[in-house]
Amino acid sequence: MTGLAMLMYMSDNDDLSPRAHETTSVFAVLYPYAKNVGIFKSENPGGHFLLNEAVAGVVASQIPDPTHAIMFYEDKAWPDGSRLATFCDGRAQALTANDWKKVEKSLHLKLKHTAGYLPKGYWKSFHVKGLPGSEGG
Repeated sequence: MTGLAMLMYMSDNDDLSPRAHETTSVFAVLYPYAKNVGIFKSENPGGHFLLNEAVAGVVASQIPDPTHAIMFYEDKAWPDGSRLATFCDGRAQALTANDWKKVEKSLHLKLKHTAGYLPKGYWKSFHVKGLPGSEGG
């Protein structure tokens, strides 16, 4: 669902993804497309979903092999080594530790960032209760 919200946002914004200093601000701009803060939360205790900064603020056509480029990912592996990830094609998948090693390199893609950063704390202007990362102010 997070991937679908991002694809809808990008469709409305010339195929450009948002870029922010904190993932919470990206969740805030995606919220109108999802209407559910639960999709932004990891069920992994102590884990969080993060935006892949390498693809943030990038025009979709500039992302090589979107089926293997991560858009969002869990920052902490589950006890079995797996992680949930959303890819730039909108697909979400549970990845084994071996699968993660194969796609983790997409966190370091060197792409042209067309969009500037949203202001720090941008998520606060949306007044969306329960966004992950918003608890500390």
